[in-house]
Amino acid sequence: MRPTTPKRGRTRPLLPQSVARLVGLTALGALGALQWQRLIGGLSSGRALLWVLVAVLAALGVLASERVTNPRVRVLALPVVTLVALFFGYWLSGAGLDFLKPKHWDELLSGLGGGLQALGTVRLPYVSADPWPRIVLELLGVQLLILAGLLTFWPRVATVAPKSATTGNVAISMVCSKTYRALMRLPPQLVEKYFVPVSKDRWRVVPELRQSVQFSSANITKASETRQHGIFDVIFCRNVLIYFDDASRRVAAENLFEALAPGGFICLGHTESMSRISPLFEVRRFPDAIVYQRPLIGGNGGRSNG
Repeated sequence: MRPTTPKRGRTRPLLPQSVARLVGLTALGALGALQWQRLIGGLSSGRALLWVLVAVLAALGVLASERVTNPRVRVLALPVVTLVALFFGYWLSGAGLDFLKPKHWDELLSGLGGGLQALGTVRLPYVSADPWPRIVLELLGVQLLILAGLLTFWPRVATVAPKSATTGNVAISMVCSKTYRALMRLPPQLVEKYFVPVSKDRWRVVPELRQSVQFSSANITKASETRQHGIFDVIFCRNVLIYFDDASRRVAAENLFEALAPGGFICLGHTESMSRISPLFEVRRFPDAIVYQRPLIGGNGGRSNG
């Protein structure tokens, strides 16, 4: 249950999220590249903006790899895009492709190390006969931009959100071959019993559970609205009370207390503490959570709905 709020018209974004990210990457990347250009004597603006182009292409490559439908190709697509982007960044630095041969690795590492050390003693913008400080500066500049491009659309780790309140679909990102973030704490037998796989990384709650769910709204600061929903064994009120003022929190806590059956539990968010709001509940500590219980003594013995 949550407090009712006035309905507002849904606003439309000016640009699709992917386009907005690309525009932001391009604008900030160009600004950064042109500022970095001032550190290197003789570096043209066109060359610096070429770094931005490679970063944008890297971002588009990551975005495209996430839309590959073939699972085998998709696994390889992201590493390939990353390696290709980093290679072009190295090439744009002017270090020379010969240094990528194994027999020249020692020379490459020595040159980069010496150039990095020299940056602490040279004047900027850098102009000198020694090419390695310049190569290091260009390599840092272009690779930082490419890193920003890759991270623009890099897959986020395991976000879990309801797909549809009516279908009960749940999107679950795979963490490893056998473990899903949303279900990782559930025993396999419970996953098999209460969920059915829809695709490789999507599961759906079984119809028996979906059909038993009802959706309604109530203002938890009004006893008349919470009372009409009956008595519950467990109430989940996560990250709601933090948005109330102190007086409203106390009223809401009392209403939620009355909505619990004797011995019932209420679960709050990780940053919330009922102990600072109301003395009505008893604290119950479990290995992975802290919950709050309505005492068995003094309960109203009402009918349970949950």
